[in-house]
Amino acid sequence: VYLQTILCFAPAFLLNNILLAFVRNDNGPRLSMTAMLVSSFSNIILDYIFMFPLSMGIFGAAFATGLSPVISIAILLLHFKGRNQGFHLMRCKLEIRRLGRIMALGFSSLIGELASAISLLTFNLIILGISGNIGVAAYGIIANIALVATSVFTGTAQGLQPLASRCYGQGEREGVGRLSGYAVKTAVFFAVAIYAVICIFAPAIASIFNSEGNRRLSELAVEGMRIYFAGYFFAGISIVATALLSATAHVNKAMAIALCRSCVILVPCVFLLSRLFKMTGVWLSFVVAEGLVFVLTVVFLVRFRRR
Repeated sequence: VYLQTILCFAPAFLLNNILLAFVRNDNGPRLSMTAMLVSSFSNIILDYIFMFPLSMGIFGAAFATGLSPVISIAILLLHFKGRNQGFHLMRCKLEIRRLGRIMALGFSSLIGELASAISLLTFNLIILGISGNIGVAAYGIIANIALVATSVFTGTAQGLQPLASRCYGQGEREGVGRLSGYAVKTAVFFAVAIYAVICIFAPAIASIFNSEGNRRLSELAVEGMRIYFAGYFFAGISIVATALLSATAHVNKAMAIALCRSCVILVPCVFLLSRLFKMTGVWLSFVVAEGLVFVLTVVFLVRFRRR
């Protein structure tokens, strides 16, 4: 029921992501942020209304989530009523070359979004064979928190993208360099802050998802969080670097980082380390994989700044 309902809103999810990028790049970052905030809080409120007062069950939860991008689109359309917008609809011929270039520039972002799905599937299958349902539940806790952490770095990357694109297009190499420096420092700051919170509050976070008080689940989740989230010291910079390279037309480098993060390095690391160290190896695999990708990222960034 949930999947069928959500898929009915798939066009709205796609259009919302496109409009968010257009409005943000067209000097409308505040409106983009407003649309995101209003739609997100609407989702939370409508979840409660549909599931409890209206007793719509799982369909209500899915319907509330599906309405979220619709609300966001309604807000974003206000941008196109103004007189100062640069982007607008017009008749044009379909240019295959231009379409291909657009798709190539966005491919690294596509791979980045797929990375979470690939890692989620791989981790679940391997953990199921090692620790069963309790292990999968522990990873579920970590995956939920990791989604929030990844969103922080993704937001930093999206904020960097239009600024870096403009500087690069205008030939302001120093401006691109400064922006990349700010972005990397911001990523490091967030990585330290997130890891500090995880180390201090890991037991409390685990208990939120462990209403039955299962001791084994708590132990696995706490150990996993403290190991797994160390990988964000590397992952945060890689996510930001991917956006920077894409925004400055270094498509191949951005794509290489995204592919390595999603499967080329991560999947072999999970299989190898899980065999050697069981559950500890599973948590370590994310750190090791992101560390190896980080080395590649540093090489690309050094070459980028020298050019």
